[in-house]
Amino acid sequence: MKCSTFMIDCVCKLIRLSEVYMRCNKGWMFFIGVVLTVSLAGCASPEEKAKSYYEKGMSLLDSDPAKAKLEFQNALQMKGDMTEALFGLAQVAEKQSDWKACFALLNKVLDNQPKHTEAIVKIAQLFLAAGEVEKAKENANNALAITPEHLGATMVLAAIDLKENQFAKAVEKANLVLQKDPNNEDAYMLLASERFANKDLTGALKYIEQGIAIAPKSILLQLFKVNVQVASGNEKAGETTFKSLVDSMPNDNELRKKYAEFLIQHNNAQEAEVQLKKIIASDEAAIEPKLNLVQFLLKTKGPKEGRAALEALVKQTPDNFALHFHLVDLYEAQQDLPAAENQLRQIIQIAGNKPEGLNAKVKVATKLLSRQKKTEAMQLIKEVLDADPRYGEALIVKAGIAIDDMQFESAILDLRSVLRDQPLG
Repeated sequence: MKCSTFMIDCVCKLIRLSEVYMRCNKGWMFFIGVVLTVSLAGCASPEEKAKSYYEKGMSLLDSDPAKAKLEFQNALQMKGDMTEALFGLAQVAEKQSDWKACFALLNKVLDNQPKHTEAIVKIAQLFLAAGEVEKAKENANNALAITPEHLGATMVLAAIDLKENQFAKAVEKANLVLQKDPNNEDAYMLLASERFANKDLTGALKYIEQGIAIAPKSILLQLFKVNVQVASGNEKAGETTFKSLVDSMPNDNELRKKYAEFLIQHNNAQEAEVQLKKIIASDEAAIEPKLNLVQFLLKTKGPKEGRAALEALVKQTPDNFALHFHLVDLYEAQQDLPAAENQLRQIIQIAGNKPEGLNAKVKVATKLLSRQKKTEAMQLIKEVLDADPRYGEALIVKAGIAIDDMQFESAILDLRSVLRDQPLG
């Protein structure tokens, strides 16, 4: 490791300063120590910094994938060809269910290191999940050619056997893996799946419990347990298992949403509503959870309750134009056209010439035209085009009015403007 001449010179000066002041003030020694530590830390090579970032990323991978991603990216800034940092990013993408990014990153890993067994196995797993059995098999065999008896590759082949109803071969491979790794979660999952496929629910539950004993935080095993309990006719036990899982991961809103869906399917709408409201409370700015609650109320309590809920949400967040437009859509779906137009006019009043306000003006203009109120409609279209002369929807409405008035040249000019800004294809 090499430090710059300037850095060495600075350190030497600090040492000389310490000799002068050490008798006068012991606090100086602390100061000198801090500066020396910081100065010497600056001597770390890019490779060492990359390694440090990578190791921090790995320590965060399970607990905070988003932060781990930043550390892996920092590592790659220090060392652009760091294969393991690329593989770390692929693992983050896998945890975030971003399969497209995961696949692309794994291929980058193989560009750097063609015999990276773990990357090959993960590609095999992705192909298997996508139903590309032959490609999955090919990659698993490639991994085994590089690393004989690789457990992950063996499990991919076992899963393929199970998919092809080669149950004995699948079980044989899974048991072989457990002999070498008694804590292999995937092997227990496969053995449970084989028993479930053969309608041996007791046997399936036995393997699931063994898997959970070694991997109590495994969402897949816990959800599989729920399925087996329900299939066994014990819906209450399934609900209890699901609730315990959600309680153990209170910040996982996607899991809580699945729990709410489970409750709806099993006729516990009251508790489902509680869960949906908890999701909203955890992220007040998010729109989707609020709309999920509205859809739930529409289905379970009827159009009046769903409508009232969405109206209340709009009042709570009057600047959330997305909710306003969803309320317009709901009014239209319920054939309440006056309410829809009134809501659009509220958007215009709040948003003015913001994009949402212009959008609302065009929609109101369209409604006015359907009632033969051309003058009022044209006034709104004029306001939109004064604010944005190239606003496509407004130009299309204007062209339609021109055609109706036999002003074809004007209509053609407007439509050409739209096509210039938004070419077909």
